[in-house]
Amino acid sequence: MPSSISSAPSDSKSATAYIFAVSLTIYAKGKSAAPKEGKTVKVKELQFSIDDTNYLNFLQSILDKHGQDQYQVSAKKQFTFKYMPPKEKKRASDTMDVDNKADYKEMVKKIQQSKPSSTKILVDMKDIEKLPA
Repeated sequence: MPSSISSAPSDSKSATAYIFAVSLTIYAKGKSAAPKEGKTVKVKELQFSIDDTNYLNFLQSILDKHGQDQYQVSAKKQFTFKYMPPKEKKRASDTMDVDNKADYKEMVKKIQQSKPSSTKILVDMKDIEKLPA
């Protein structure tokens, strides 16, 4: 018998792929005499099986989905994003900034408990550009 059978209950929970609507805000310099920063928001759908151990993979998947694969995520190079659960009156205050692995674990717990059809994630390119390429 394979030894992975003992961890089957936790694996069944993490095997569920959730859908994320990831919005990436990209900034561009204006071409006028007084440079003005314009911004564009690009939304891509990401299907990802979350668990509380794949934080770095989740971050890299967000970058790859938006074609920003020149940036690499590591234990020392991470970016912040905002998690927004589906709108419900009782969950209005559940929006949170995810800055680290502990925040990610909390987000995973909330998603696994509520099982939303889609979850919004907001990412700012300025946070990603702080990463060494």
